[in-house]
Amino acid sequence: MSNDGFSISEIIEISEKAVSAGDFVRAIRLYSAWIDMNQSDDMLFLAHFYLGVAYRKNYQFELAASSFKNSLDLNKEFMNSYILMQYCQIMATTNDTPTGGASQVPACSQDKLFKDIAKLRRK
Repeated sequence: MSNDGFSISEIIEISEKAVSAGDFVRAIRLYSAWIDMNQSDDMLFLAHFYLGVAYRKNYQFELAASSFKNSLDLNKEFMNSYILMQYCQIMATTNDTPTGGASQVPACSQDKLFKDIAKLRRK
C-alpha cells in the first residue's frame, strides 16, 4: 500500500479503465507517480510491467522496453516482462508506428493525479 493509501491494484484498475478509453497518457502518469512514491513496495515490478503496457499501447516502444526491463530486474521470474521487452525492442527498431504516432505525456504533479484518483474512489 502506498503512503497515500492507494494500492497497486487500485492504480491498475483505474489506469486500465483509462487505457481502455484510449487515455494512455493518464495511465502512464498514474503508474509513474505510483512507482516514484512506492520504491520499496513488493509489487513494484507489477507497476513497471503495467507502465510498460501503457507505453506499448501508446506506441512508445523504447520506453515500454525500459519499463519491462525494470519489471524483470525486480522479478526475474515474471516472464511476461521478458516477452514484451523483447517484442518492444524489436518494434522500437522497425519504426512501424501507426499514423499519428504516440501521444506525448506532458508533466503533471503527483498531488493532482492522486487527488483525481481520490475523487474516483469516492464515486
